[in-house]
Amino acid sequence: MLTASTRRPAGENWSIAHESGHLVRGHHDQGISRAERDQHEAVANAFAADTLLPREILDVVDWDRIA
Repeated sequence: MLTASTRRPAGENWSIAHESGHLVRGHHDQGISRAERDQHEAVANAFAADTLLPREILDVVDWDRIA
């Protein structure tokens, strides 16, 4: 099992993508400062966002026309 079942697939997808971001970026949090840890979290969040909502797809949406 990759995540604890929450019955929230979107939340589970986010968690998997976020943790994958840590793995891809080679983050190791032992012995680092709080600022470095916060930076790792921001990078993992950006990785998850780009994985789940790719910019190249979002950029072509005409958001002003969506009702």
